[in-house]
Amino acid sequence: MKATLLCLFFAGCLTTAAAQNGIKVGYNHATIGGDATGISETAGFHAGFFFITRKQRTSTMFEVLYSSQGAEVTGGGPKLTYHYVLVPVMINFYLSEGFFAQLGAQPGVLVGADVDGTDVLDQLSRLDFAAALGLGGEFEQFMINARYNYGISNTSKQQSGHYPNMVFQFSMGIKLGKKKVE
Repeated sequence: MKATLLCLFFAGCLTTAAAQNGIKVGYNHATIGGDATGISETAGFHAGFFFITRKQRTSTMFEVLYSSQGAEVTGGGPKLTYHYVLVPVMINFYLSEGFFAQLGAQPGVLVGADVDGTDVLDQLSRLDFAAALGLGGEFEQFMINARYNYGISNTSKQQSGHYPNMVFQFSMGIKLGKKKVE
């Protein structure tokens, strides 16, 4: 039922607005927030595809991304690496032609996790949810984006406390195909 509703929603978007899809890649600057202590940021990356529907001064951007996130223990300790499939849904508000601010939600599924190569997936929550805020620009077939994903859900199911993902993302994307006419 949910899949059917989602398909109908996408079909509606295709018929009511200018639509484009594309691919994007980028850099992640990630850490674990909340009650976490003694950790620092780590570098990662994300890659995937996007689908944009545009109506006048707003657009909706759907994405499916692989994202490498995590943190490092301060002082040269082990590195926590989380592997997610993320499905951000962003509303872009065009501030001027081609430049936008965005706000949205980012659900995700943890598909792998390790601490310096040792699998720790069973110790972590499989579902992740974040609120996202960003800025970006569109230039013909090219786009750039900077976004902050503020984790709401707890990554750990083993420890008391709250340990959400906190991630800055910097992306570049290429739109594929021609824009459809409204």
